[in-house]
Amino acid sequence: MTPGGLVIETHGLSKRFKERLAVDGVDLAVPAGCCFGFLGPNGAGKTTLIRMLLGMTRATAGTIRLRGHEMPSDKTAALSRVGAIVEEPRFVPYLTGRENLRVVASARETVAHDRIDPALARVGLSERADQKVKTYSLGMRQRLGVARCLLADPELLILDEPTNGLDPAGIHEFRQLVRNLVGEGRTVFLSSHLLDEVEKTCDYVAVIDGGRVVQQGAIGAIGAGEQASIPVRIGCDRPSEALALVSSLRHELGVIGLEAVVDGLELELRVPMGDGTGGIEAALATINAALVGAGHGLFRLEVLRQSLEDRFLAVTSRLGDGA
Repeated sequence: MTPGGLVIETHGLSKRFKERLAVDGVDLAVPAGCCFGFLGPNGAGKTTLIRMLLGMTRATAGTIRLRGHEMPSDKTAALSRVGAIVEEPRFVPYLTGRENLRVVASARETVAHDRIDPALARVGLSERADQKVKTYSLGMRQRLGVARCLLADPELLILDEPTNGLDPAGIHEFRQLVRNLVGEGRTVFLSSHLLDEVEKTCDYVAVIDGGRVVQQGAIGAIGAGEQASIPVRIGCDRPSEALALVSSLRHELGVIGLEAVVDGLELELRVPMGDGTGGIEAALATINAALVGAGHGLFRLEVLRQSLEDRFLAVTSRLGDGA
């Protein structure tokens, strides 16, 4: 692992196919022990970047460090505890799920065979393990792909659109599986165009559009920028008096919009985000102290957070074209 605790680190990573620049100067910093979402519309460059991370295609420019090892010069060490699904996982169709995993395990250390049954159980395939893969649905093949990853006892799992073909119940189970893996100290790098699942599953996210990373950071801070416009709802008695009091704090708080509503106030703050929470918390604390100190009954003080979809739409140009 790198001294900074980054399991994936890229600088200026680019890939050109003749005249088309598929990945353009990407800098990624993926902390160890988290679920990192790589979010973007289809065709944005997600799979191409994953293939470079895994040494499946050479970068045109830039550098890659995987688990603290240079890629592709130290590929064997870098990938020794990496499991990956790239696009749709492929298996020998006339072999059973268990037999396919045995083939993979035979190319690894002996202990990999002991991981087959636990891996099948974790992905919910124990009862179908001895049926031929050609009878599996796409969702089942996706789950078998995760089981195959687990044979390496991976520190890092790289999963390209892993919920394709899963029904809602399967997606929920997959989300729990990912969170359990992260809870064990593993890192999951999850590529997806499904905003809702990324928001529910991931701790950090990078948004890619047109081959370039346009936002990167903690899931709650994406789209915020250095100066963020944050809507806040205040529920209180005597709204007109509260309006005058909060209005007097406009400059201190960075209020750029303020109005009385039926049961209180709505305001918009422009505050430094830092790590995504500190500026908001300081502003709310000031509002709370001022209103309570003036004798107002305060029953609501809430940040009206945008969904990841709202923020994603704000920082990408082509969601409707690809998703």
